[in-house]
Amino acid sequence: KEAALKSMESLAPVLVERVKNDKSTNVRVPAIKALGKLPCGGGGCQALLEVAKDEKGETREAALQGIERSAVPDAVGELLKAMAMQEDLALASAARRGFSKVRSEAKVSELVPLLDNPSESVRLEIVKALAERKGDAGAAKGIVKALKDSSKDVRLEAVKAVPVMNLGFDDLGKLEPLITDQESAVRIATAEALAARHPLSA
Repeated sequence: KEAALKSMESLAPVLVERVKNDKSTNVRVPAIKALGKLPCGGGGCQALLEVAKDEKGETREAALQGIERSAVPDAVGELLKAMAMQEDLALASAARRGFSKVRSEAKVSELVPLLDNPSESVRLEIVKALAERKGDAGAAKGIVKALKDSSKDVRLEAVKAVPVMNLGFDDLGKLEPLITDQESAVRIATAEALAARHPLSA
């Protein structure tokens, strides 16, 4: 497997160069499709994001199809930017799927601003990523913010993260409105989160 990975990593820069510089569609489209099958470094995912953003037709479609599979940790920044592009929903969706594979590599400072993104699916993905940062103060602030989200799914995901976050009593107090949330799943999760965070002693 290690030898195969090194082989793929050596191919990626060559394919990226062809995608960027070759003028023939007959060369670029296969190169784009090949990059979409290489989940390794070398700038492949970033190149596909660029093609999907700037081009149309066959090359764009091939790039969109390859973004998820080609996603790697060093593309997190570009994936986050593409996720936020709600004027291009197809690209944002492809980037979100790719990000879900590598979200554990993203910096908290890159994640929290996207809690204001108009897309519910983006905000949900960000909360899932923040929930993986157990004990991180910045992630905890993001989770607290998400507790007030307009989406029940985002609120629910944020509540589920509470037990693993290092929240102070003031922040835990912000769970109070969720105890009477209009969504029963949120109410149940809130009660469970409070019980897990502060188990009652006999």
